[in-house]
Amino acid sequence: MKRNLAALFLLLCMPALLYGAGLMAEYSKAVRQARNGDRVQARQAYEKLRELAEKHPDDKLADDALYQAGEIAERYVGEYDLAVEAYNLVLERYPRTRSAQRAKGALRRLQRGRSTGDKPYFLYTNILSNYAKLGSDTALKQMKELFVQFPQFEHADRVAYWIADEYARRDENEDSIPYYRKVVKSWPRSRYALLAQIGLGNAFIELRKFSTATVEFRKIAEMTWFDEVDRISDYYVGLTYEFMGLYIVFWICLLILLAWAARVVLFTPWRDFQPRMILSAWPELLALLVPLTGGLIYVWDRSLYMKQSVLWLIIGGIVLLIGNSVHIRLTPRKFGKKYAYPLFCGLVGFSLTYVIFYLTDLINVLRDSLKMTFNI
Repeated sequence: MKRNLAALFLLLCMPALLYGAGLMAEYSKAVRQARNGDRVQARQAYEKLRELAEKHPDDKLADDALYQAGEIAERYVGEYDLAVEAYNLVLERYPRTRSAQRAKGALRRLQRGRSTGDKPYFLYTNILSNYAKLGSDTALKQMKELFVQFPQFEHADRVAYWIADEYARRDENEDSIPYYRKVVKSWPRSRYALLAQIGLGNAFIELRKFSTATVEFRKIAEMTWFDEVDRISDYYVGLTYEFMGLYIVFWICLLILLAWAARVVLFTPWRDFQPRMILSAWPELLALLVPLTGGLIYVWDRSLYMKQSVLWLIIGGIVLLIGNSVHIRLTPRKFGKKYAYPLFCGLVGFSLTYVIFYLTDLINVLRDSLKMTFNI
């Protein structure tokens, strides 16, 4: 009996469920069409969403459909009057919804963005909305053209900062510096000026110009119209010295590796070398395996990029093991030097790990992980 009642209830509810699923499907299709299609398809999607909202004003998707229609008109069609109309309808019909709050913000955004003309604002929003489709090169080119053509654009500070930041993401730090400087000089009280000043310092760190980076970070303290600039400046200056230390240690480790290579190559009697020697193992070489094992454990469950670094560690470790084995077997050792060379081999192993981690930027990942782990 209970099963029959449940089946009857389900049967009665089925039309409503199918009706709701149909609305959801149409809504999702329209949104995808706008984001993946051209301007004409975006306009068709806008009209479809407006139609859904008008035909089904009491549906739970109606407010979001109207908001999405406004956003599509704003970002993909460039007809801002239609966008304003849709946002205002959301506020009028659904004032207590989350979509209404979003519509208020969108109207403020539109008012400011359009204050210097619709065309630059549409170009700007269109580049940002279609970045994945355009790709970094095309998006960067279009944003630079926008910056040159419309220097009085309301969001010109954002455009210049975006260009600089995009160059930084591409690791083209020399090209990012002029745009960072432009933001700081032309819009000193914009919030992007503070971000640009930080970007300047970071760019010089990437270029290994630590003294210049320190100067740029100290300038943050002079931007007194922002909050806590002294603390921000001190943090980044300290970070610069930290990176400088990591850089100095890198060169020290590189010199240790070169010293090891010189000793093995120049002071090994290679005429006595026999291939079977590399099959032997020496206890003192275990010190060399410690950093290799540590590096392997650290990155085992992480990204492929990290695992590639471990591959380099293993290759370098194998080379060191073979070189050590041959050198130790063929070179007579005095009693006083019994432990000196094994300790040197361990230092070489740690140096190899550090150099590879530094070159693949894993040293910064490790540093940040340790800071988070120990709340430093």
